[in-house]
Amino acid sequence: MLVLERCKVDAARGSGSIGRTMEDLLMLLVTTVSLGVVACGSIIFSQDPGGGPLTGGEADDPTLVPWTSGDLKVSSATALIRDGWYNMPNDLAMWKGFYWLVYRRGTGHSGMMRLWGDPPQPQGGNSFIVVWRSNDLARWHEVKLFEPPEGIVDGGGTGSGYLCPTDDRLQIFFRVQWPDRDAKVYTAWTSDGVNWTQPQVVRLAAEYPQLRHPRFRDGRFYCSVWLAGQDRGPYNLCVSDDGIQWERHAQIAQNVPEGLCDESDLHWLENGELWCVVRSSGAVRRHHAQGEALMFWSKPPYTRWEGGTSIGRCDAPVMCATGGQVYLAGRGPTKITLKPDEGGGRQGAPALYRLKRGQAELLVSFPAGGDGSYSGLISPAPGRLAWSFYSDVAYQSGRLKPRFQPQYRYKSTACDIYLAHIEVPV
Repeated sequence: MLVLERCKVDAARGSGSIGRTMEDLLMLLVTTVSLGVVACGSIIFSQDPGGGPLTGGEADDPTLVPWTSGDLKVSSATALIRDGWYNMPNDLAMWKGFYWLVYRRGTGHSGMMRLWGDPPQPQGGNSFIVVWRSNDLARWHEVKLFEPPEGIVDGGGTGSGYLCPTDDRLQIFFRVQWPDRDAKVYTAWTSDGVNWTQPQVVRLAAEYPQLRHPRFRDGRFYCSVWLAGQDRGPYNLCVSDDGIQWERHAQIAQNVPEGLCDESDLHWLENGELWCVVRSSGAVRRHHAQGEALMFWSKPPYTRWEGGTSIGRCDAPVMCATGGQVYLAGRGPTKITLKPDEGGGRQGAPALYRLKRGQAELLVSFPAGGDGSYSGLISPAPGRLAWSFYSDVAYQSGRLKPRFQPQYRYKSTACDIYLAHIEVPV
């Protein structure tokens, strides 16, 4: 039994109206597979304390029931953001006692405005970066919105955003794309959790590096960097003192026959060893490829690298340690396809792995739609993981009708942000 705990409607659409029809409200319903309170858009539901824990069958939402393997437990899975927008690349962070979520809200898969389809129709655009804050991973508050700093009239829009906590500030990095020129990454930060600096463009000498998951350690920012046009390498580790001006620290690999893209992450072990996982492009293509992920590793001072080992498919990798193990999330193999049509499951599924040097063990694969994953991953406590990802599975599978379109269309209708809680051995 679900009890409506609070419902805040939008501003009225006209004198005397309540702002949303019941159909609109139902479209914002959050289904949860665990006991607790979750938020979606402007509605919060909680379970009746006398009703007992919900199970996948009782919740009657197959999109929330994953394939699992091994000794972990998916304790809950929630459609956290379901508002009719195309919500996609996201990231999670912990900073100053709060949890932070960033994602891109837009009208299609592409952040920039361009013509798409046959006949060509305007797609994408009207996109921006959204930051949410919570102190319990259940009740979330939207705290900041970043528009493209150079405006939108030339088709510009935002891409992915990443959070990088430091000792005294929370820094954000986000991409801005245009139809007729190269993308740029901007960075801004807050030192009090409320007020943010104006975004500044990130540079690597004369280049605009496409940073993914910058990390902070011992007073410096680190990021593995692939530059556009250098699909086979070199692949570099870059550093920065402020997150704005970057420089090359070392070469991770001179030549990468599998091809590179800019989707990567870094993770330090307790002994100081640094791991890097990067998505390869397979056929040496920048996009829409299904190459495997490559893993590299290095010891301080991170000037000599080993590896380049294939660990299986993991697009947009992100790493996190808990319970003495390292876990890896991204887009991986499809195990469950609710509607196996020309799009369902073909691009892969939100996947979680246990990672060791040179090998990855698949543990979780959520039902696959047409588009999804690009995750955030944190450990709120030993033996616990919080994992965010995006997916259009509710619409591709036919479980929900897109709110603002007559029917589902691949990469052009809607995507939701999901939050899963995982228990792992300690």
